[in-house]
Amino acid sequence: MRACTIDGDAKANEDYIPFDGIIEFGNGEHTKTFAVGIKDDDNWEPDEDFFVQLYEPNTNKELVGQDTKTRVTIIDDDKPGQICFENTKGIKVAPTEAQCEIKVTRKNGSDGRVTVDYETIQLGHQEHVAQAGKHYEETRGQLIFENQETEKSVFVKIMQLEGDENDEYSDNAFGFQLKNVHPEGAKLSKKSLQIINIVTDLEMKKKADAYAQLIAKLDQEEEKTWGSQFIQACMLHPTKGDDGEIQDIEGLDAVMHFATIGWKLFFSVIPPAHYFGGIPCFFLSLAVIGIVTFVVGEFANLFGCVLGIKPGVTAITFVALGTSLPVPYLY
Repeated sequence: MRACTIDGDAKANEDYIPFDGIIEFGNGEHTKTFAVGIKDDDNWEPDEDFFVQLYEPNTNKELVGQDTKTRVTIIDDDKPGQICFENTKGIKVAPTEAQCEIKVTRKNGSDGRVTVDYETIQLGHQEHVAQAGKHYEETRGQLIFENQETEKSVFVKIMQLEGDENDEYSDNAFGFQLKNVHPEGAKLSKKSLQIINIVTDLEMKKKADAYAQLIAKLDQEEEKTWGSQFIQACMLHPTKGDDGEIQDIEGLDAVMHFATIGWKLFFSVIPPAHYFGGIPCFFLSLAVIGIVTFVVGEFANLFGCVLGIKPGVTAITFVALGTSLPVPYLY
């Protein structure tokens, strides 16, 4: 008899190697086999069928009977995998960065060519929502994973704010959407939307502000005149704390200011450090320290005489404490 393959969903020379030949049974033979080659590739396809029909070799007519034609199913064993984000907990990026990298991976298989579309989306118009064209550049396109390729990256440009907005605290978010994965055998993760937060790093911002304040203070010191020191010694005003908050004047501050204003004015006779390379400041500071030590020593001796304390004990206690203990509070 003659056996011949017939196309179904599967096509000859594309999915399988066609067979057309004569099958001969010898005396006493009950079974014969023949092989049909299957063409394997790396691309995912649905299961496909072709048929094998038996014919009468002389007339080429189909043999009569239900078992003279059989269906062969080519089961696809390729695994194109699942497309998902590498980071499933969201991405944070500083507004000062030039771009944001979003990594897309393919897992649970990497056979064949897989494509997936992507686009940035605005999450709304309410507060803390990043706006396309203002906070980030609108981006869309298609990722192509070739055979055995498992990772791709998309870069979204972060727009740099200008003026006062660049100095403000920022916490805005936008979305990055994956969709339309092909072929059908490839799957898209349920978490196909990635949230990107453009947020200011508070610690870095505090350090930058502190550095800016230090530079401003140094510049102010360079501009300070000898006469302005006396004016500043008499002034009492709110101060700025380490966290940048304004600290109002308290009652104790006012009492201490007026109690020590004489000393403040006295120390103002020391010229600014940038005068003549700091030499006058250095020598006058030594002279003022000597005067303060002399005054404290005289008051300590008088106090010890009144209480009947020996001069040696007075020198170790009152004089040493009076001249050394206040130093740490000056810094």
